[in-house]
Amino acid sequence: MSWTWPSLGDGRVLTAGFDEQVEEFEPAPDSARALFLAEHHGHQRLYKVALKSGTVSEVGKLESGSYAELAVGGPAASPVVATVWASAAIPHEAGRVNLANGRWASLTSFNSAQAAALALPPVEEFWFTSSRGKRIHSFVVRPPGFDAKKKYPLFVLMHGGPHSMFRDDFVLRWNYHLLAQPGYVVLLTNYSGSTGFGEAFAQSIQGDPLEDRRRKSTRRRTRRSVATRSSTVRARRRAGQATAVTSRTGWP
Repeated sequence: MSWTWPSLGDGRVLTAGFDEQVEEFEPAPDSARALFLAEHHGHQRLYKVALKSGTVSEVGKLESGSYAELAVGGPAASPVVATVWASAAIPHEAGRVNLANGRWASLTSFNSAQAAALALPPVEEFWFTSSRGKRIHSFVVRPPGFDAKKKYPLFVLMHGGPHSMFRDDFVLRWNYHLLAQPGYVVLLTNYSGSTGFGEAFAQSIQGDPLEDRRRKSTRRRTRRSVATRSSTVRARRRAGQATAVTSRTGWP
């Protein structure tokens, strides 16, 4: 959002035409743009938005990994942009992004030696078209020493939410390579409802996966309700008949 100062009037959504969720953001020192992070197609990327026009564009072109922990400072003529970057194969390190070309350069190497000693191949990405005509994004993680001539069991991992996204990132809780290590090929699918693929895709899961089950459950409840009412009516009729007989004959 942007407002005029000091009245705070003329509020305007800067990213109204941007179809992803804005995460961390920082105004640039030149007061002409802001930088922010947002999920998009399996990665968390760095974007900039012009404060006057609202034009959004990615800073560079992130091919692997994901950014986090955005910080912006320095002089207006040459802003300093610092972020943390990681991929599924490379643990987090702090670094600096060159706004001119979008390249990230590491400033730390806390995890380099430990990561180099591990067999952590990069994740692989692919897309497929579902039976409903949707384009679905997935990652594949292969186990250490993978041999393409052999067969491996498939470990299908589903993210929770459902509004979240599998991303190319170094994850501690559900570490992709740790799951693959026993000899599994791990499949990570960003199914309908995932974030990072537009608002419509994220909302498309609402009321959908259990729709048929809910309909069946409703029909079962309706049948039970009708059956209960029918039994009650029959019981009342029988009770009425018994009362009529008793009133005519009396008890012995």
